[in-house]
Amino acid sequence: MTVCDSCGAQSGDGVHFCQRCGSPLPQPTADRGATPAYVPPAFGQAPAFPPAYGQQPAYPAAYPMATPIADADTGQIQAQQPPAVPPVPPPPPAPPVPAARQDWSPLPPVEEYGYSAYDEYPPEPPARRGVGGPPMWLIALVVVLLLIVGVVVGLVATRNNSSDATPTLPPITSPASSGPGAASSPASSGPATSGSASGSSTPPPADQVAQATALKALMDQSTAAHNGINTAITAIGKCGDIAGAITTLTNAANVRAQVATQIDTTDVSALPQGAALAASLKQAMTASATADQNYAAWGQDVQAACKPPAAHTAHYTAATQNDAVATKAKQTYVGLWNPLAQTLGLPTSSAGVL
Repeated sequence: MTVCDSCGAQSGDGVHFCQRCGSPLPQPTADRGATPAYVPPAFGQAPAFPPAYGQQPAYPAAYPMATPIADADTGQIQAQQPPAVPPVPPPPPAPPVPAARQDWSPLPPVEEYGYSAYDEYPPEPPARRGVGGPPMWLIALVVVLLLIVGVVVGLVATRNNSSDATPTLPPITSPASSGPGAASSPASSGPATSGSASGSSTPPPADQVAQATALKALMDQSTAAHNGINTAITAIGKCGDIAGAITTLTNAANVRAQVATQIDTTDVSALPQGAALAASLKQAMTASATADQNYAAWGQDVQAACKPPAAHTAHYTAATQNDAVATKAKQTYVGLWNPLAQTLGLPTSSAGVL
């Protein structure tokens, strides 16, 4: 501290004029070899550092140096009060520090998705197999078992029905029974009655049964001749046994031509649509015989120098055209024959076996 020689007021170190009267204050002689101690500035003041050699000390900006003023009458120096310095606003209050909890329990954990941060997560639930139902493989197994049971029950029921039914046998008559005396013959009427598929007490007319049986005999001849035709045509196409194939086709053509001739002498007047039956069967046999002859001629064309597949000559083209006509006629005949055969208790047929 520095004491003013005029008024005796005390001022802080580093002040050159008295803050009460403004008189110069005595300054201590500084030791050039010693370093003055650092004095920390007061709150709100700029730090004061020791001046360098030959420089004036820096004064705090918050306390400007007062300038001495002499009185005009007395000549005495009057102390000038330093200008008022606005007060430094106090720092904002520090936020209150919460008191430590006596029980040292942590803050309550934040719950997320129904579980707290300190809880152990439960194990993952098992994968859902379906919404309120059994698994798909179980449903598929049940369906397969039901299908198997249904098939077994159907087979058993069919076997029982077939064993209970009385077998129906077609009547066995010779082609000679189609003569004028067949209608009144008891022997020819007996089997027709037992072979009737209608199941009624009234037997079918004997003349219809006899005439239909005669047509059935002609059909059987064509069926027997048809058995080796496809094999013979394949043999020619592959350059196989062409000689045997030509023989088979020639014999089949002769049989079918003979059947077509016999149809003209077969009585079908008692049959429903008998004329249409005879006409369609004759057309089928005639076209089939022509096709067989052309297939045989095709075999003769390629027999000398056959290289598989055999070349298609004009006879082959003619054979396929007649074969198409024969197939259409056979389909027409079968469409008329099958309903009549069921009524009379005779076997049905198909276009592929004629």
